[in-house]
Amino acid sequence: MMARKKKTQIFVLLLLVVCGISAATTGYEGNKPNIVIVLVDDMGWGDVGYHGSKIATPVIDEFATEGVMLENFYVSPACTPTRVSLLTGRYAGRYSLQRGVITPNRRDGLSTDAKLISDVLKEAGYEDRACIGKWHLGHSDVKYHPLNRGFSYFYGHYGGMVDFYTHIRAGQLDWHRNFETSYDQGYTTHLIATEAVRFIENAEAEKPFFLYVAFNAPHVPLQAESAELDQNGFLMSKGLYSGPDPIKGDQANYLPADRKLRHFGQGNSRRQTYAAMVSSLDKSFGRILMALEECGMRENTLVLFMSDNGGHLENGASNSPLRGEKGKLYEGGVKVPAAIQWPAALKSGEIVRDLMAHIDVLPSLVDLVGEPGHDLQQYDGRSFLTHLPFKSPLHAQTEASSRLLYLGTDGLVTERWKLAYDELFDLSTDPYEKIDLSASMPLLYESLLDSLNFFRENINVPKKADKSYQVTSEWKMPGQ
Repeated sequence: MMARKKKTQIFVLLLLVVCGISAATTGYEGNKPNIVIVLVDDMGWGDVGYHGSKIATPVIDEFATEGVMLENFYVSPACTPTRVSLLTGRYAGRYSLQRGVITPNRRDGLSTDAKLISDVLKEAGYEDRACIGKWHLGHSDVKYHPLNRGFSYFYGHYGGMVDFYTHIRAGQLDWHRNFETSYDQGYTTHLIATEAVRFIENAEAEKPFFLYVAFNAPHVPLQAESAELDQNGFLMSKGLYSGPDPIKGDQANYLPADRKLRHFGQGNSRRQTYAAMVSSLDKSFGRILMALEECGMRENTLVLFMSDNGGHLENGASNSPLRGEKGKLYEGGVKVPAAIQWPAALKSGEIVRDLMAHIDVLPSLVDLVGEPGHDLQQYDGRSFLTHLPFKSPLHAQTEASSRLLYLGTDGLVTERWKLAYDELFDLSTDPYEKIDLSASMPLLYESLLDSLNFFRENINVPKKADKSYQVTSEWKMPGQ
């Protein structure tokens, strides 16, 4: 009886955390900063130099080490769900988008009832709000278009897995400027960076702007630039990799190296091709930071860098030393490289290990620049401003408070404990999820399972049985 009472008390405490009870933050007293969010696609924990990767990422490394590293930052295990949560501050399950991604033949998209970062910042006086890169939140109807979701400018592609050179996916050209099809030529990583730089250079210095840059690298298709392949050790004598997967220890086969084929991305191995894509991404991120510097905007620009999910191992990524990969709720699938800089307000060279997530970004920005009285309780996330090392004493850091973070229908995480696929892990002593404690700690396991069931019942909205959620073999992107 006493055990059951203790279990109930623990469960009630967890429910209070689920319901978002947390301390409020004082707002930033000063000029509203420019806000830049840089989201990369499928970059693993072990794919950045500051986490021990052999891939050269000097720009990302310097940004993280001279800024604030967010070393306990969680996302969803796939592209679309993370984008939903990042832009809405709410779990993707509330919009029936917790699982999978929006593929070319799907007719649904992020509910038009959802209020996005772009909408909130528009109300806060941000006149220029650009979405540049990968959208992935609906393409079958113009109502899902970024220009109808609070953004004032769009350049990039609607779906995922677009060809880096031809910009084609599923037989159609998926490259656009606002509502019109764009026939710009070039490697997508460079095109996205060039457009972001152009946006910054044309921004009015006295007006704050919002720039959301969503690179499609280093997501498949594995296509790198020949110069980057050379810098990552490409050998013509070795030839082009032709499978099976060397990461799994199989015998690698190689085709004769062809300069034309190499120009379209193939390297000696998947890891090498992937590394070359990351190198291009790193340099492109550097171009964006340099543009801010040259335009005199770097000091009062908040820049958040993050990956949308863990790396996909069979495509050359690394999440080492974490367990798991993209699509899984183990750490390697949902814990990602993330860092933030805001020179005017944040200290440099700091590391924050408090539990943070994609759902926290919007409420943090609302807390920073939103209108007084804006209700933060409408979000599943919470402001992380008080957990950042502000220079001003008005923004003193606070101790991490208890919270439960829902990772998906099969898992959740707290500051210490992780429940994934009915396995219980103590991340404080077992960060690599090797020891399942579910049998040895049944009370805690059952309590967390109760909380997970609460999430399942109250967060996940089943897909409607109507045409808006069905796939179709006939589809056409707006602008074509």
